[in-house]
Amino acid sequence: MECPKYIQEALRKRAIYADKVAVLDGIVSEWVEKNGIEVDYEDIHGGCEIYVNPYDSSQRVLDAIEKKQQYK
Repeated sequence: MECPKYIQEALRKRAIYADKVAVLDGIVSEWVEKNGIEVDYEDIHGGCEIYVNPYDSSQRVLDAIEKKQQYK
């Protein structure tokens, strides 16, 4: 069976975007840890929520940053 071009392209793009997510997640995860922000592990370091629930995951990280700022 020959793989259709659109499937080949989808797989190529999926790999590219997954790599970009990993790089950006590394930036966020490093900063969060460096600044002592308490975040569930599912929302950093490649946690599943980054992929299956990305908008809520981002909001939880932002909420945790805001919470830390309030207690300074």
